[in-house]
Amino acid sequence: LSLLSITSKIFERRIHKHVYNFFHQNSVLTKIESGFVKGDSTIYQLIDLNHFFTSATDNSK
Repeated sequence: LSLLSITSKIFERRIHKHVYNFFHQNSVLTKIESGFVKGDSTIYQLIDLNHFFTSATDNSK
């Protein structure tokens, strides 16, 4: 069961949409925060981290 009323849910969705659009249009979220970007995944963070460590070890040789 949901503890929020239908009015609260609608209000929450509208606020989320406006906040997300503001962040997206003003580039507030960086590439580092990909877990918060629609259609992006935290998996990309792991790929970037792996690439960073691989590059660092290759450059130190």
